[in-house]
Amino acid sequence: MPRHRVRLEDRKRSVRACEACRLSRKRCDSRLPCSSCSRKGIGASCVYGDRAKQSPPNRIGSARDREGLPIHHEPRSEDAPQPLLAQNARMLLTAKGEKVYVGKTAAISMLQFLRNVLRRYAGPSTFTESRRSNSMLEATLRSASHRPTDFVDNLDLSERTELIHYYKVASNGFLNLLTDGILSQLNSESIATPEFEETSLKDDITAAYLVIAIGAHCRGNGDKDVKTSSNYFAEAQRLGFQDMLLNPSLSMVRNFILMAFYMFCACRRNTGLLYLGVASRAATILGLHLPELNATLPADIRTARVQIWKSLRVLDLITNSILGRPSGTQDIQPEAQEAREKSDLLPHTSMTLDAMFESCSIVELIAQKITRDGTLDIPTTEEFLQKLRGWAQGLPPTLRQLLTRGNDGCVEDNHQQAAIGNIHVACNYYFGVMLATRQFLISEAITWLQQKQANRNEGQSFTPSPSVAKAQELARVCTDSATYLVQMCHDAGTSDFLLGNMCILQAWVFAAGLILGLSLLRPPEITSSESHFYFSSSQNVLKRIAKLSPQAQRYAEILSDLSRAIEGYHRQLQKDSSSNNILLERILKPTTPNESGNNTTGLPSPMISHMGYSSTEEGDNPTIDLLDGMLMHEPSAIALSLQNTDDFGFNILWDDYMSTAEPQEASFNGNFEQSSWRLNDLTTNLYQEGSGS
Repeated sequence: MPRHRVRLEDRKRSVRACEACRLSRKRCDSRLPCSSCSRKGIGASCVYGDRAKQSPPNRIGSARDREGLPIHHEPRSEDAPQPLLAQNARMLLTAKGEKVYVGKTAAISMLQFLRNVLRRYAGPSTFTESRRSNSMLEATLRSASHRPTDFVDNLDLSERTELIHYYKVASNGFLNLLTDGILSQLNSESIATPEFEETSLKDDITAAYLVIAIGAHCRGNGDKDVKTSSNYFAEAQRLGFQDMLLNPSLSMVRNFILMAFYMFCACRRNTGLLYLGVASRAATILGLHLPELNATLPADIRTARVQIWKSLRVLDLITNSILGRPSGTQDIQPEAQEAREKSDLLPHTSMTLDAMFESCSIVELIAQKITRDGTLDIPTTEEFLQKLRGWAQGLPPTLRQLLTRGNDGCVEDNHQQAAIGNIHVACNYYFGVMLATRQFLISEAITWLQQKQANRNEGQSFTPSPSVAKAQELARVCTDSATYLVQMCHDAGTSDFLLGNMCILQAWVFAAGLILGLSLLRPPEITSSESHFYFSSSQNVLKRIAKLSPQAQRYAEILSDLSRAIEGYHRQLQKDSSSNNILLERILKPTTPNESGNNTTGLPSPMISHMGYSSTEEGDNPTIDLLDGMLMHEPSAIALSLQNTDDFGFNILWDDYMSTAEPQEASFNGNFEQSSWRLNDLTTNLYQEGSGS
């Protein structure tokens, strides 16, 4: 007589096994990653196949509820969301209805992953159900028909000089295309003569008009600057396409790079990448990617070729890494060592470009590895972090020093330009660190969310596996790098260094804001108060530059919706925790003010209820202005915690600031403590990331 079937709740073996344990017929504990894969050091490859269709849905469904695994009751189709931990690229719709590609390493993909996470664990919200989640924002440009038939260059010297300054500030760290001769032409009363189109000066005049257009776009003083920017760009575009790309030249490469940068400022990212594609192919035709071809050329031409190639590659790598797309330039570093040895003698714009040129190559390797393999293991991640650390340690002192304002408290032009260049260099470093370590934060957050849901359903206590505990240090590295990036940009904003349009920096801040938002889903005991503060600060930075950038405005709205969704999730957790006590009844509940200011009866406010504020009053900021080199607020515990130097160079731009802080007693008991950096035996969590819009 056959024995009775064992009920699911009485089974000692897990209902679900990972693919590795299933193929080897080993016992699996159904964790993510499971203990067997963790012991073997293959946690990154621990995946679970969809075997639910082979069994009755009622039994498997109840088992999934107990295990806290993602549940998808709706039928699968091409339009249905991917599984919660899927890592897929994404196709977004443009304003014309065309589908464009966004890679898995893009911050936009991270956004959709967060939407899937919060939809699963916190329910639908404004953040998770956004109607614009499948579209790619592209601002509308003024029509060419609005350009005057007879273009007139009538800017005076003072106006032209100011617009040149705004261009130099906005492009520092990305571009170094213009010689002193071209800049001197910009300061003339009239750039062009009626016969200039028949001379060799046409390409230089085109570059001059593009500089003015970019400067007016970044200054953004009302409709006048909008009209100036549009008219000068339209005229430069007409001149640039006059020969229809028949004759590739060094000037043509330079001008198309400038047109691409203008499009990025105008929130036309796809258009900008098209211009970069033209510049890239023209540069390859001219051999700019081969440094040995420059040896026999005159010094001025050799310098121009090197600077144009570096500018092209930096802008190409940064913009494509933000969108998760492959670059269009080759990984060749012309005269990198020579530039590093002579860095102290170079102008600041050349130093920032050289530093960005080297760091972008490392970031490209990280993005390529993730795109190809889907994940990074511990040794590979450590190797990339060490490369970034070596790069940071070799930076010239000028790029690491603190910058101050003038004696009258006003921002000097050269200080602002140098400050923005240094910030761009540091932001790219932090972005590379976040890209390499983001998978560990994702794994930690998802593991805790699954365990928290299982705890809520079963009333049991779950603790992370000891084999993956040390991998959480890399998750803290990711959170710390995002915190440093936002803090630096926040302090730059309070010092009036930021421009009204920061087309690249806004994408970095948005990526850091998503990282900080994800970190707030982790257990409260390992979430620092600084993560809350700088998550809100990321929204403030984006709101500051949103007046001239529809993209920054959209980023700020997304982070605000994310903040409310996280707040609702923690409120629900607190409510469930209070209702689970069957031995105690609450008689009187405290009164809490509602949105209208009236007192209502309810549960205590959630731990992150302060995240929604949009402004910072004097005295609320626990930091000091690291760019000014002077105390704007009293030093706090965060300043003390940053005195420690980590092994990966996270103290970039902080060295001189730390020397001004006096020791004080920490007030938040190590919430922002330094990581220990013992990486030899760290094992990795499964890196799974969704795609997004």
